[in-house]
Parts: sequence; C-alpha cells; structure tokens
Amino acid sequence: MKRNRKLVSPTAILDIASDSGSISSGYDIVYYTDWFLPSKDELAAMYDELKAHAVGGFANDSYWSSSENDADQAEAQNFTAGATSQPAKSTTEYIRACRSFTAAAAAYILRDVGPAGGLIFYVDGGTTYYEAAPSDQSIGKAWSNVTDVEIGVTAQGTAIGTGQANTTAIIIEVGHTTSAAELCDDLDTSCTIHTDSAAKLCDETTVLEEIEITVNNITIFKDGEVLAMIFNGSTSYIINYIIDQLSNVTASSFAAWIKTKDATITQEIISFGDTDADTRIQFDIDGAGLLRALVGVTGTVQWALDTDDTVIINNEWTHVALVQNGTEPVLYVNGIAVAQTFSVSTDKTFWFNDMPGLDNGRIGCGNWNSGGNANFFHGLINDVRIDIGIWTAREVSQIFSKSHVLYNV
Repeated sequence: MKRNRKLVSPTAILDIASDSGSISSGYDIVYYTDWFLPSKDELAAMYDELKAHAVGGFANDSYWSSSENDADQAEAQNFTAGATSQPAKSTTEYIRACRSFTAAAAAYILRDVGPAGGLIFYVDGGTTYYEAAPSDQSIGKAWSNVTDVEIGVTAQGTAIGTGQANTTAIIIEVGHTTSAAELCDDLDTSCTIHTDSAAKLCDETTVLEEIEITVNNITIFKDGEVLAMIFNGSTSYIINYIIDQLSNVTASSFAAWIKTKDATITQEIISFGDTDADTRIQFDIDGAGLLRALVGVTGTVQWALDTDDTVIINNEWTHVALVQNGTEPVLYVNGIAVAQTFSVSTDKTFWFNDMPGLDNGRIGCGNWNSGGNANFFHGLINDVRIDIGIWTAREVSQIFSKSHVLYNV
C-alpha cells in the first residue's frame, strides 16, 4: 500500500501510531513515576542552576526540601534570594519534585530539557543526571502531618543523592497520612515523544513537502509498550522516496530501533542503491552481530566501517545510528559511539553527493546492481530516522535516552 508521508525539517521519521496496522505520523508516551522531594542540597542546586538563571517557572517563595532538621522543623529555601530556613513542619510551603536518572556521559548539560520534560539542574560529571519536575506540585503543603516526632538519620540527609531516601523515610513514618514527600512520590508524569518532531529535539518543525512510501508485506506487532513493524526476512520491505531530497547531501544521519531474529546473517536496516549498477549505501547487520555501514561506487568500496565487537543480540531491542559528518562516518549503539574500525578507508567523505546513480531507498532490504531486493531484515524495526543534518554525539545520546524506556533497554 502507499501512504503519504511528510518530510519534516530536519528529520523524516517513520513510526507506528495506531493499532490499525497503518503507518503514519504519531507518537509514543513514556510515563515517569520516580519523582521525590529534593534534599537540601538538591533544592539548592535547583535554585542555583535554574531559578537564578530565570528558568524553570519557580515562584518567588519558599520551597520545602526533604531534609529533616529535628522533631519539629525541616529545611527549606526561599527562591526569591536563596536564603535557607528551618520552618515548623506544619508550615505550608511550595513543592517542586525532582528525579534522577542515568544516561551516557555528556548526554545532557545544565538546563537541558530532560526525558520527563523538566530541566536538568545537576550533573554528577559522569552518567547521573537530576531533573526538576516541569512545574510546582503545590503552592502550599505542610512538610508532614506528623509535626512533633523526629524521624532521624534516614530523613536527615542533606547531600545530593539523599532526596529519594529522605522521601521514603517520611512516607513510611508511623502515623504518616499526608506530606510534601508523598505528593512528589505520587507524581505520575508523561512525556509525549512526537515522531514528527525528532523526539522533542526540535521544538518547531517546517514541512518541506510530502514524501511517498510504499509498504510491502509489513504487519504491526505490539512488543511490550512498542507498536513495531514486523519484517519477515523474505518479502517485507519499505520503499522510501526521500532519495530525491538527498542527491546533493554531503552529510546526514540515520537511526532506528531494531530487534532481529538472527544476527548472524547480513540484513539491511536502511539502504540506498542504484538499481542497475553496483553503487550503494548500506547501513546493516554484517553477520556475527556486527553493525556496519558501507559506501560502494561502481563496484569499488570507498569506505566500510564495522563495530569491533558483537553489538546486535538476537531478540533484543538495540538502538543503532549512523552519522556521516562530511569527514567520516561514525556508528552508535544505544547512544554510544562504540569501538569501530574501517576495513576500507579509501575516501571516508563519500556520500550522496558523490553517488548520482542512486535511484532507490529501502528500509528492511537493499536493491542495487540488477540484483533485485536482497538482504531482507528478519525481525522488528521501529522509529526509523533519516536526517539531512549532522547529529552530535550528545544528540544521538538524547534520541536514545528519550525512548529507551519503551524498549526496556
């Protein structure tokens, strides 16, 4: 069947958005339930890195932390000028939840939008990030209904990294029925990942024109939380007509989520070819679980790049990406540029602009040199991205981080 698709600047994305089996623009929804009331130092970091920079939508008022001071008081901070105080636990203050999560090093910087839609306010220098909730949870809530009993050390952590433990201790205190901590713990937010906006990497998109695709023998399968395309390994493939928009492109980026049934055979993920000549771009599984990218022109391979190690495992979701930056290509697996080696490196800059004979694009197979459709993918593919821009390592990591929860990776 044929479906009209829109090429959105800078990314054309193919995803599944309905149970009807149609292929269309759409979205995935990720739910976040791991919020907690920040500790004293976590709250201070929110003030220093968000409120003091006039971002985050905070009030000029006092906010509770989860750090208990004694039987009667807890730590708070005024977000007008940053002064700290120890109000009585019965005092009503503003509430702003936060969460921590792990992602690749340098995936986010301060004040980036995090996976749940809030702003990043602390980075530990490694792979742990802290994200503030997008808005306040209350403009007036008591620290706890238990106002005259000391919880003790389990709720008195002040350092970054202690907010979650404090929150739990407050909620399980004998006699507890309601608290600022519980309000944060009960927070359940969702982040809509729009497939037509590059998983929120682009806040605004411009429709360039419609791109048509032809879908052959594709069925839709619900794998956990994901509606994905089943490729049967012999007759399933998608023709994309984006090739006309890529003829003069010197650099671009590809990505997809894949789940193969047999990583030991060559299978195309995304490919472009010359129907009548041995000219092609391959982004595929190169047997033995290796991820590969290759450019060949009139029978001569200009460059070929493989991961050093097995990265594709049977029946496991993997996020794969290829970025040709105009100087050389780079492969990414689950948001990381893994160890990789060129087996051919004659001219690592070769790309669409050097290949005027390319006349077809495929997802799930390849077609070049009068060989017909070949190297069929066997398994599931989802969230295919063909971007006419160059992704940075950080952007690749963000694309992975914003959707990996759906794929249990």
